[in-house]
Parts: sequence; structure tokens; C-alpha cells
Amino acid sequence: MDRIAEKWSRFLENQKGHYRLVVNELKQLSEEQLAEFPLSSEELAKIKDWAGLDGDPSFLGSGSMGSAYLFKKNNKVLKITSDIKEAQAAKLIEGKLHPNVYTILKVGRRWPRGEAPPKEEPNRPFVIVYDMVGQAGTYNYPNSQQAEVIESAEVGVTSQPVWTNWPDNFNQAKANFLEYSAQYNLEDNPIPRFQQSEEDKLDSLLNSMPLDDKTRQAIKLAYITTVGLYSGKLNTIDSLVEVVNSNKFRYTSELASGLTFLKKNGIFFKDLTTSNVMSVSDKLIIIDIGKSGIKNPVEIETIA
Repeated sequence: MDRIAEKWSRFLENQKGHYRLVVNELKQLSEEQLAEFPLSSEELAKIKDWAGLDGDPSFLGSGSMGSAYLFKKNNKVLKITSDIKEAQAAKLIEGKLHPNVYTILKVGRRWPRGEAPPKEEPNRPFVIVYDMVGQAGTYNYPNSQQAEVIESAEVGVTSQPVWTNWPDNFNQAKANFLEYSAQYNLEDNPIPRFQQSEEDKLDSLLNSMPLDDKTRQAIKLAYITTVGLYSGKLNTIDSLVEVVNSNKFRYTSELASGLTFLKKNGIFFKDLTTSNVMSVSDKLIIIDIGKSGIKNPVEIETIA
């Protein structure tokens, strides 16, 4: 946990307060570069009309594959990118709402496939328009506990399918779990803290309950992500209630719910880092799905 907290602290120290990180890399730009929009005024007008954008764009952030600009009047973001995987993944969730994933409004190509690109940004053919997440110029980055959850998902999402197979009714599942746990004698066979794994006791507790396998796996993952298997929290109902009602338990559910939404829409999100998840009102929201894997190619319309 100390390593994760240190990594999170270094991440925050590298951020610049006047604009947000949009992709994995944050670049320090001059005031002139911050004010400059990379497309022609004619193309900008066409994109604004196509996407329903109002006002002038202001720079948010830049990375190796794209740059993002905020339209403050309607709180929308325009991203210009070379990442076809991000564009195709974004197209799959265009117009679909989820509380833990940013809302994609429009996805398009700047010029038709096979035609010569414009001189402005000729290597970034795709544009993605989405609702602004959080507030520009403020620290919407994950806190240390949220960063630990994201780190757990980053290393576990390929080996633990439950991260992308989360139950829809997890809040009710939590309530049921606590209700059943209150009827189970947790004080029997106490597990010494830091000396013995709690996994067998946790499995026995879950298997004694009338829960489906998906719910059992979700609760187990949330428990382990929150306190591990050597915490001694399974020895009393009060300590178990503390775990299940903790913020970290909730953060696990929020992130897994967002990842499940992406997977259900044919997206395997492989670039899960603290750079790509924001914290807004203490809620985790996935904000960048670049480098995603998708099941089938997606056709992207050309902006008319």
C-alpha cells in the first residue's frame, strides 16, 4: 500500500493546476500554445455546427496522441486524436449514459478515408466530443484510497473477470450480505490479524448465503481490495459493517461498474491508470478510453 500511495503522491506532484490531464502525458506549453487552436477557422466552424458547440475553445491538455479543448458555454470537450481505437471505442458508447463513465456525445472523422488530409493536424483524423467531467483548473484527480483501487484493477482486470462482470444491484447485494452476516457467528474461530489469511472464512461466509455467484465474487473482490485478507475484520459484525460501508468498498464498486459497462458495450479497456479516472464529488469516473480493444471494427462518420 505504501508503494501505491507514493506513486499517487508523485502523480499529483507532476500535475499543473491551470489545466487538466486528458491523456497519459501532460505537457508544459507556452501561453501562446495554450491560446492557439490547431485547426483552421473554417474547419472549427464546421465541427462546431456538427457537434452543437458554442463559443471559443480553451486548451485542456495534450498528450502523444491527442489534444483536448473545452467549450465553456455548454461545458463540452472536443478532443482531436490519432487514436483510432479510442475513436472506435467512443463510438460504441456514443449517447449512452453511465454514472462512472464519461458521456460521449459525438465521434467523427475530420476528412473522408482515402482523401488527402488538411495541412492542420494531418495526423489526427478523429474528433470526439464529450461532456466535461469535473471542473477545469481544479484537482479532480483520485485521492490515495481511490488510487489504490485503480491500481488493484489495473493489475487484476485481466486475471479477475469480476472487474468486468459486476452486478447491477450491488447496493442491494451489500445490504443482503450484511443482513446474512449478522446471523452468522463471526466470533467463532477468530483469525489472528496479520498471521492467517481470512480467505477460507470469507468463502465459508459467502457460500452460506443465498447469493448468486456473480454477487459472491463481487463482494469478495470489494472486501479484498478494501482491506486485504489479513485485517482481522471478519472477527465481529461491527468490523465487517465498517468495511462494507467504507468509501474504499464503494470506490471498488464504482470502478468495476464502469468497467463492466464498457465490456458490455464491446470495449476492453486496457489503459486503466490514475491518469484516466477522475474523482468528482468523491465518485470515480472513467474519462479516457484510449488504446482500448474492441470486438469488431466500427464505422465512424465523416463530419459533413
